[in-house]
Amino acid sequence: MARYVGTVRSNRPAREVFEDLADFTSVAQWDPGVASCTHTGGKKGEVGCRFRVVQDTTGPDITIDYAIEEIEHPRRVVLRGTNAWLVSIDVIVVEPTPAGCEVTYDATIKLKGPLALFDPLMSLGLKRIGAKAKKGLTDHVNA
Repeated sequence: MARYVGTVRSNRPAREVFEDLADFTSVAQWDPGVASCTHTGGKKGEVGCRFRVVQDTTGPDITIDYAIEEIEHPRRVVLRGTNAWLVSIDVIVVEPTPAGCEVTYDATIKLKGPLALFDPLMSLGLKRIGAKAKKGLTDHVNA
């Protein structure tokens, strides 16, 4: 199992940042590893809302279907992404601060079946990908 946790600060109000990030289509604006993200069903901002993320990789693109599993407006959203090879649990927490807010993004990826043998390699890759996404997230929540 691979995990990446990153925290960034924003000068924008917590509620505004939360609503932007809970609409997971915004991931395509700040994560350079995401080619696109589209809303595929359900009401945005509610449990069951679904998104299709296309990861831009050096090989063929990888599609992951996400759904909101839990949401606590305006503080926390849990998304579960799946495809044939993996399960990704992404938790976004937004906490107000005197100057705006703090955003913590916690991503855990578990490879399925025999691919689980490659979890150590996935951990290395996720750290590299996470660092790039953190920079994009910092820029996005401060724009």
